[in-house]
Amino acid sequence: MAGNVPLGGFRHVFASRNYRLFWVGQITGNTGAWIYRLATSWLAWDLTHSTAWLGLVASGAMLPALFLAPLAGTTSDRYGHRRQLMISSSGTFTATFLAGVCTVSGVMTIHLLFALALFQGTARAFNVPARNALVPSLVPREHLSSAIGINSATYQGGNFVGPTIGGVLIAS
Repeated sequence: MAGNVPLGGFRHVFASRNYRLFWVGQITGNTGAWIYRLATSWLAWDLTHSTAWLGLVASGAMLPALFLAPLAGTTSDRYGHRRQLMISSSGTFTATFLAGVCTVSGVMTIHLLFALALFQGTARAFNVPARNALVPSLVPREHLSSAIGINSATYQGGNFVGPTIGGVLIAS
């Protein structure tokens, strides 16, 4: 039974090749998302020295999830979790890439940063429900609770590690 499984079943969860690939993508994507959030906040402040713009940019990255989560869950169920995850991940990457290119090339403005934050936040709103719904299809049912625990720990770990890495990158 569950009590006899070494390490709470973690070994069995990572025995699934699909879950391992998913996990690597999740830890990379979530850490990157938090680096991006920190960097956009820092950039908003650097561009404007305005707390209002800082709040607007941060809200732009988070508010879409509040309003789009029900729609995102429905589309994920209707059109496929994997498909939605791939499309939304491409959206978050595109927003991040464009923000980097615009910043490095010197054309970044606060309005463009806000638009990119909204775009990234919208893509992320569709990413989270698809990502969470995909987990049960990646591992056998008897290891699902371990997979959900690992999924949660990975998300929370990215929330800690991402800003730490972002802070180091900004400082350097």
